[in-house]
Amino acid sequence: MNNNRKRPLIIFTLTALVYVSYLIFVGYALHDFRWNLGLSIFFAFLLGIVVFLLIGVFAFILLINNQKNKTLSGKSIAITYLCIAFIPFSALVVYRVNDNQAYKTYYTFTSARWAAADGNERGRLIDSFREIYEVVGLEKDEVIALLGEPNTEVELNGAIYYQIGDYGHFLAFDPFSYVIEYDINLVVTSEYIIQH
Repeated sequence: MNNNRKRPLIIFTLTALVYVSYLIFVGYALHDFRWNLGLSIFFAFLLGIVVFLLIGVFAFILLINNQKNKTLSGKSIAITYLCIAFIPFSALVVYRVNDNQAYKTYYTFTSARWAAADGNERGRLIDSFREIYEVVGLEKDEVIALLGEPNTEVELNGAIYYQIGDYGHFLAFDPFSYVIEYDINLVVTSEYIIQH
């Protein structure tokens, strides 16, 4: 194969390698952000600018080379770039859907998970708890049976507090608490989340 025919193949291969490598990093960054609130998502964004500039340079070189040597039709270049873009991106979407489902399954509330969890993990479990249980109207003891002993209780105000860490917020400097208020009959009247 002469050099004129090799160049498009090399450019397509480089484009695919750069793009697929970037999408793998994006998949990792999104996973890291979802599960750990990691900073890699910001690096993925910055790297994305460089990657798309590089892909643009590859496409420009390919078009200039193709104008000189007429090795490929415009249609075949467009189809190849669409395949390079669409197939790996589709794989990333499928991975993200599965990863989000795994996250939701893992952070579905159970009393055992809650008991074993630290503050930040409890912050990820609390939304599931609130979806599953309507605590208003329950007795205080019923809530404690589900969530265990509270971190703090203010009997004068009739409220119990459960620490829920950063509650899934990025850079939460002050921790969050899940507050359950009850009346003089020890029946829950309200529940809410506050940041201290």
